[in-house]
Order: sequence, then C-alpha cells, then structure tokens
Amino acid sequence: MIFSEVICAVDVGTSEIRAALIAETGVHLHEIAYTRSAEQQRPTFDAEVFWADIVNVLRSLVAGRVGLVIRNISVTSHIGQIILDKQGQSLIDAGSWSDVRGVEDFQSRIDDDSKILFTSGKPSLTGGGIPLLVWLQVKHPDLHSRVRWVMAPKDFINFRLTGSISTDPTSAAYTFGYDVRHRVWNDEIISISGLDLNCFPRLHNATEIMGFVTTHISDLIGIPEGTPVISGAPDGTLGSAALIGLTKGVIADIAGTTDVLMTVTSNLAELDLQGVVINPYIIPDHWSYGGSTGFTGGATAHWSGILGFENVSSALNEFGAEIESIPAGCHGLMMSPLLSGSRFPTWNSDERGAVWGLDVNHGSAHLLRASFESASFVVREAAEQFPLINGERSSIYLAGGIVRSRHIVQMRADILGRSIFASKESNLSLQGAAILGFTAAGMYGSFEEAQSAIKSELEIINPNEVNKEIYNDLYERWVTTRKKMFN
Repeated sequence: MIFSEVICAVDVGTSEIRAALIAETGVHLHEIAYTRSAEQQRPTFDAEVFWADIVNVLRSLVAGRVGLVIRNISVTSHIGQIILDKQGQSLIDAGSWSDVRGVEDFQSRIDDDSKILFTSGKPSLTGGGIPLLVWLQVKHPDLHSRVRWVMAPKDFINFRLTGSISTDPTSAAYTFGYDVRHRVWNDEIISISGLDLNCFPRLHNATEIMGFVTTHISDLIGIPEGTPVISGAPDGTLGSAALIGLTKGVIADIAGTTDVLMTVTSNLAELDLQGVVINPYIIPDHWSYGGSTGFTGGATAHWSGILGFENVSSALNEFGAEIESIPAGCHGLMMSPLLSGSRFPTWNSDERGAVWGLDVNHGSAHLLRASFESASFVVREAAEQFPLINGERSSIYLAGGIVRSRHIVQMRADILGRSIFASKESNLSLQGAAILGFTAAGMYGSFEEAQSAIKSELEIINPNEVNKEIYNDLYERWVTTRKKMFN
C-alpha cells in the first residue's frame, strides 16, 4: 500500500469553515466545506458552538481516510477574541473582527492614544482583546475577576486540540496589547485592561509547532494522538502570504466577507504609514501593512439572504446572466456595503450600509449587481491609499470567492482602473495554512520555497476602457454621497 503524507489544513472564515487533506504538491485529496449558522456569523458568537462545528468538520474530514499520514494540523481563522476562565471555558460571547465592545471604555482610560496606536500598529481604536477586557471590567466585574486567558479564535482551536496555549505575532497584534515593531507583549498597555501579561499567550512564530493532539481529541475526532499542531496565523494574512509571498511593490487583495488588502516590507522606517494597519508578517523581520475594509462580500451575502437565497453562489446561479446584462452603474442604483462600520481606510465604526437611487425599475439582479459594484468601490478607496505609502501605483493580486466569477473580477478591474492578477485558487487562506504545515514538517526548506512551489496560477484581467471611464465618474459620486451621509 502506498502511503501519502498530507497536511490537515483548516480555514475558519466568518461565514464558512473549510478543511482539507493536502498533499505536498498542493493537491487536495479530500476537502469539506461547512456553512456557519447565521448566529455564528455575527460580531459576537458562541465559542462552544464554534468548537462543536470544528469537531464535526474534522471528524468528517478524516473518517475512513485509511493510508493517509497526517504530518500536522495547520489552522487559520478570522481575527477576534475569546476569553476563557481557568477551566478553559468561555466566559462571554466571543468577538469576531467587527466586534467593537469596549472601544469607548478603552478610549476613556487613555490620555493620549497616539502612543498606543503607534505601538500596536493601528491607525484607529477598534475592537480587540484589550478593549474587550476593559468592557468586561466595566460591565461585568465579577466575570472579569475570573479571566484566565485571552486568545484569538485560531488559538482557541489549537488549545482545544492540544491543551497548550500560544499565539503568533500577527494574531497578537490585533489585541492592542502587542508591540508590532519589537514583537513583544507590552505590559504598559496590557495593564489598562485590569489584567497582566500572564493572561496573554506565549508567542510562537507562525510555522512553529505549538503542541500535539491529545488522547481525548484523538478519540473524539480520529486524528492520531501526538500529531503536531502548528501555531498558524490569521486568514487574511495567510491568504495574502500564499498569494504574494515576499514580493515587494504589489498589493494582495483577499476578497471574502471583508476585503483584506496588504503588501509586505522589510523596512518600516522608509514608509509613511498613517492610516494603515501594521502587522508582523509570518516571516521574521518582515511586516505587512494595509488593512481590512469592513463588509464587502459579506454585504452581498446579506443581500442574497434578504432575497431568499442560501448564499451568494445560489443567487448568482439564478441572476448571473441578468447581472451581466445590466450596464455599469446599475441604472442609477448605488449602495454602501459597510453594514457594520468602515475600517481601512476611513475607520468609521458608526457608518452603516445605505442604498440610494432605487426606483420601481430596479429588481433583485440590480440589488446584487449594486452590491458587487459597491464592494469594488470600497476596495478602490483602500487601494488608492497605497500610492501615498510607497510612491507608486501597485499591481493588484486578487484571490477569494469572487474569482469564481470572471464577470465580477472584470467589474473589479474596471472599477479599480488597473489590471488585476487573479488567482485561479479561490481559497488561498486554506492554501496558506497548508504552506505553513509543509514548512513546519520540513517538506520544504522555507515558507518562501513552499509558497513558490505550490502557488496558484494567475490570470491577468485588464480593465475595459469604456467601463473604466464610466466607473471613474461613478466612483467620485459614490465617495461624495457617502461623505454627505456619514461625515
């Protein structure tokens, strides 16, 4: 019998969990996708339901896979915070990337936020581990006294798999308690939360082993006891890393519930970094900068649900041809997709979605097309910040669910007004997790070598010059209308 060595890669997005057994060549020998419930897709979610979903996905993934040797488990997930007591049980609803609990309370405890923003690499005070702990201390002091650990969703999964607690530098950076330039926890900022450094996980680089599957988990899921578990990193960072590696001067756009735009550098000192998120990159001595936009694809998913469809794919199956027949500008219908506030680059947590120009001639297909157009307007607004940073117009490398639709990618190229290098791999976060696993297992000599060996094929999509000019005008009108509504 021929045994195949595989990595068990897991990608937990806001709306979907994907897991796959991936061979060294990058081939997915088996893959499972599971849609999270509507309740689990909100800014706060139940950590125990979250874990139960992971167990069911992994159990189904490995069931009956005789002859496959799992070298390690490599997990990535959306950013967020989960707070545990000393028994390892969640104390309150976990927070996803759009959770803003505690931001105002955190702000009230700070005399000058410029130092905290500089240290944490953030342009604005948003949600995170420190704000959530401040909120807990103010609203529920009895629960605050029981806090033992604060961790990212990915680290919570790793903890349940191994019994060990750790995090990676990129995930740590989203707490507000981490010094992104020196890659250490910051005691001074952490003290604002009312807790100390002992409540925050030890640090492992993304490609390091953080623990091993326990006997209990082996019995529960079917993955062999002692299987190594990799530290991992957030999904947007890993997707971007799988797409661009260490390539300088390009922007990775990972399009999911939100679009994550980032580029990579080894020298922060030469950059004007106002308005962007700075994070430690998965490779030491490198940083990423850019940010997450707020709802883009998530708004299209929301509109699909309102129109009675289970997901965006179902809506496109019904209305795809009609959407393609609607001209640029959607017959005057426009919208803002930012249902839970804007992030990079405008950073307005109070902003909400809006629709304007709607009349009796617009139908379901118009609403869906307008949601796709508005998502690309948001991405253009973010992408146009990068020339201010690096002095040049960067190429866009695109990945995510929208690459399944050639028409939607063409629309994005027309709206951005530049060529797009679209990955033919729709789930690069999962691929990025596998690349970490390959590196940790020694199947490749470095992350860069693994990324180069299995990187996905790219298709170049050039903008339609006629639509490009139409969208230039529409974009300016869209920006002006948004400013009037929310500034």
